[in-house]
Amino acid sequence: MRTAFKSLFLTFCFLSSLAFAQQFEGELTIEALGDQGEKETILMVIGNGSSKIVAETPEGKVELMVKNEKLFVIMHAAQMIMEMPVKPEDANEAESNAGDFIKTSEVKNILGYDCVLYTTKDEEGTEMDLWITDKLGSFMFLDAPAFKGINKNNSDIDFKSFFPMQMYRTIDGNKEEAWSVTEIKERTVDASEFEVPKGYSNLSDVLKGQ
Repeated sequence: MRTAFKSLFLTFCFLSSLAFAQQFEGELTIEALGDQGEKETILMVIGNGSSKIVAETPEGKVELMVKNEKLFVIMHAAQMIMEMPVKPEDANEAESNAGDFIKTSEVKNILGYDCVLYTTKDEEGTEMDLWITDKLGSFMFLDAPAFKGINKNNSDIDFKSFFPMQMYRTIDGNKEEAWSVTEIKERTVDASEFEVPKGYSNLSDVLKGQ
């Protein structure tokens, strides 16, 4: 599994709870900073109680989809599928090393959404600026039980309506854009967009046979 695919997979893991706290139906185009500092373009589709991202990686077109409390990794070039349960309540309740979120008075409009600037700093000294809208649902690593500590320390924030349109991180004085929603399309999402391809090999079965 190459770096780009690993980054893509981790990105979707903390975003997939949009399927459980859905306020928006349509698609978002996102530019995210990869592990090697490269920009990755991700298409996220949300609707019908499901969500998925679609991206071109060095391994070819990959879809990561949450449907019926399962995460499907669909690798089209290899015609393979990997699936695993993804229930938010299964997450271990553990404290996070993230700091408190500080709400500022700064507001700016991004793609038609009014966003409020929040700042935070983790134990390693990484500073984050997040431009947050309350119109696109939740952001999993804040809403999931695994990060109960964040919810406890920020009890005045409704993390079910807390989505970053832009994120900037500062490490050792160097500030860079780590995340940016570049396009939003509200549209009706048909259930057929979340169908798992037939005829693909199941990676779990392949690994068992080795």
